Amino acid sequence: MYFIQQKPVPSPFPLSSSSDPSPDPLPLPEPDPSPDPLPEPEPEPDPLPLPEPDPLPLPEPELNPLREMKPYDILGPADLESQMMAKILARMQKLVDENVRKKIDSSRVGGGTGSGLSSDSSTSSLSNIVSNAPV
Repeated sequence: MYFIQQKPVPSPFPLSSSSDPSPDPLPLPEPDPSPDPLPEPEPEPDPLPLPEPDPLPLPEPELNPLREMKPYDILGPADLESQMMAKILARMQKLVDENVRKKIDSSRVGGGTGSGLSSDSSTSSLSNIVSNAPV
């Protein structure tokens, strides 16, 4: 690493000494006794006051005695969700039961063993083979 040695730099303006009869330096301009008044900042306009919100009248609860009280009228959102899931599951179970009933009824119409159970394809084909067998 190299260090650069600094040399004193001669001043372009020699220091004046009292014995040196040099002319007076240029006088500084005197400050203006009446400085230009700064323009007063415009006062910020008051922010617009927000209008008072009109209190909305709360809806009157229905006092209809004929209206049936539902469980979800007094339950919270989580209870309402579980209530709706219960309704959906009940509806799905009802649809499944209807489909099973329809399949059982359709198997009865097509014939069968007479016991109400659907006939198995293997038993029906076996009975056809036996009845059509040569003697």
